Amino acid sequence: MTLDDLREAGFDVDTKNHALAILATDFPIPLEELCDTLLAFRIACRELIRSGGGEAPSTQRLRKALAERK
Repeated sequence: MTLDDLREAGFDVDTKNHALAILATDFPIPLEELCDTLLAFRIACRELIRSGGGEAPSTQRLRKALAERK
């Protein structure tokens, strides 16, 4: 997966200076893991309209999904 895949899925992706070249050349595996995780991540409507009170369930799930990739 690439940043283009994220863009095609509707993500607003912007890179500055040589960030894309650095990611693609020096960190291709973490970049692919990040793209894969974000493309698989979903937020349910009920999570968006719930009240706060700390870290939202969607944030917890995303943090856990990224941490599992270590």
